[in-house]
Amino acid sequence: MVVEGDQYKSLPAAHKCIFRLLNILGVLLQVKHATGNLPSPFVTDHKTVVMLIADLLTYAGTLQTANILQASNNIDIYELMNNISLLFGTLALVLLVLLLVPDFGWFTLACWAIY
Repeated sequence: MVVEGDQYKSLPAAHKCIFRLLNILGVLLQVKHATGNLPSPFVTDHKTVVMLIADLLTYAGTLQTANILQASNNIDIYELMNNISLLFGTLALVLLVLLLVPDFGWFTLACWAIY
């Protein structure tokens, strides 16, 4: 995604898609636990929720680091950090699916790990 003068675009489309899906899945998680007598995900899936929080913080950190590297025109390390942030972003999506629909979540986690 190089633009004239070896400058990168502001935010790749993959990150925008990840942000939208995180928003949608987060809202669905709220709806799932607000409409029924289900206990909080912190009670039922504590380890998954902690992993999700750590993963989201890592995703935000690596994405911000990639943006800093992009501004400093360090292209090779920028591409590496961008790929790492995409890895953590997709893992966050998989963990949200795991919280919403556990059986399908395990399947997506296995597919994510294989890919």
